[in-house]
Formats: sequence, C-alpha cells, structure tokens
Amino acid sequence: EYFDSVIHHRTPFRTEYVIYRVDGVQVRVEEDSRIVKTSEGEELILTTIRSECVTEVYTRHQHLKAQHTVASILSSANASNQAILSTLEAIGKELGWQICEHWVPVEGSPQLRLSQIWCAENLKSTDEFVAITRTLQLDRAQMTQGKVWTGGLPLWTATVVDSDPIERRKATAKLGLKTSLSFPISDGTVDGGIFTLYSVESYSIDTDLLQTVSGIGIQ
Repeated sequence: EYFDSVIHHRTPFRTEYVIYRVDGVQVRVEEDSRIVKTSEGEELILTTIRSECVTEVYTRHQHLKAQHTVASILSSANASNQAILSTLEAIGKELGWQICEHWVPVEGSPQLRLSQIWCAENLKSTDEFVAITRTLQLDRAQMTQGKVWTGGLPLWTATVVDSDPIERRKATAKLGLKTSLSFPISDGTVDGGIFTLYSVESYSIDTDLLQTVSGIGIQ
C-alpha cells in the first residue's frame, strides 16, 4: 500500500513512526519515497530514511530546562538558603535524581559541611540518611565532594556506597543509591560550594549532563 501510493499518484510520499530499541530508547523514523529514473529509463522507488533518538532529544531538553530554572532561582534570590533548597529541588525534579545536597566550606577548617539537602517524596525512609549527613564534615582533600572542591570539575560516581563516608554507607545502601554526580557551583571560583546528586538508578556517564551542570552557577 505504501509503495502503491507512490506509484499510482506519482508524487513523493512521507511517513513517520516511532520504534523502540531493545534498551527501551525511542527512535523517531522518517521515510521519504519518490520515483526516480535510471539512465536506461527504468523507474525505481528511492526511499530515504532518517532517524533521531527521541529519548536523547527529550533528555537534552530537560538538561537545558533545568539549567535555565536553576540560573533563574539563584540569580533572583542571590543564593540564599531558600534559593539553594529550591535549586536542589529543581535539579532533582527536572533531571530525575532522588537526593540533592549542597556542601560548603567550614570557616577556618579544611573541611566541608552540609548546607542544604532535598529528597524526592517517592524515596521513602530517608530520615537516617539525612540525620547522618547533617553531622558529617568532609575533608576537602578526600571523599567525592572534597575531590570536586580540589579539582574544580564535576565527578561522576557509579559505585556510591563504596565512595561514601564510612559513617553513612549503611544508610546509603538501605536507600539503594547507586549513582552520584558532584559538581562545583561555577561563579568563577569554587566558593559557591558543591552540589551532589544521587540516584537509585545505575546511570552511565552522561557527557551532556556534565556539560549542563558545568554551566550552573551563582550570579
């Protein structure tokens, strides 16, 4: 029927449809068909197929949306505590991470302390994790947040429990946290602190997301 339409109507024909890869990713496919003639005068149907990963396009849109949302909150509220908390919530909801933390330097000490923490409502039994996190002071030269503070670059961790502070590992394992992403707040220095995101999903390194978080900063 598809090719009959091209043959009978003698006009180009376009169709679009969505397929699913074995990994669940959506791919949008466009097909354009038209009649062409060979040098010998034989008529053939030429079909051009184009495809685009719908999931990746949607993900890029979410990354940019999160970046814009965060920038708006931070600039309008001048990075107050409530602005930071709103930012953590925006990042978590827009990008689909279940826990988001903000770490800041302890004045006069080579350590980092928790400033704010946000947990998704659908993540249950977070009280122990949050309570322990509020007591932690992390060495700036160690742990994930310390490495980000020292290096000034985002850090993706695929084994959260193994890299977590010893005091919190049992609570982290109970929540089933698997992936983390830490990055400095970019305002020309790392003085804005460190954001750390956690997910119960096992994510591979997302270079687009790393680029997005590199552009998040305090104005």
